[in-house]
Amino acid sequence: MGFVVRQVDGPATPDDLSNIYFAALELVDGDESQGIAEVVVPGYRDADGNVQVVDAAHRLPVDGTFSATTANARNAYDVLLGLPAGTTDVVASIVAAGGFKFRGFVGLGTGDAIWRVLYDGTPRYAVRTNIAEPTARLKLPNPDPIADGVLVAVVATNVTDDVGDFEATILGE
Repeated sequence: MGFVVRQVDGPATPDDLSNIYFAALELVDGDESQGIAEVVVPGYRDADGNVQVVDAAHRLPVDGTFSATTANARNAYDVLLGLPAGTTDVVASIVAAGGFKFRGFVGLGTGDAIWRVLYDGTPRYAVRTNIAEPTARLKLPNPDPIADGVLVAVVATNVTDDVGDFEATILGE
């Protein structure tokens, strides 16, 4: 059928639904004055009072401390093969640069382990895996900003009686 842009000010009332604001509608049946329409593209009124349809170039506006953009992920993945029982070694690491923020990590292995996150060798976080929970997951609600040049490392201590293989992904932005 076609698209109709409808700009209506004022709240809707139960008796008069014509005051509902939609930025873009697709006309399904009837004409523009009395037809059935469904919302296809949401929109908003910008600072100048103009209607702006939401698309890739025009995101919904965001207030407060949230950002309207998403930071690019800066992740590091690595594998450690043949970690002897009872020993500890680095599974994955990244040197912070350019405003790096540590978001968390995911690690798994062929056996139980104690996983630690180190900032320049200083332990910051620890997670234990076992047969019931074989994947180590750490996701911080607010990422840690890391100074340039600091080595962020995920280490595993193999707590089994056998040699183990481990892998980890450091999640950053």
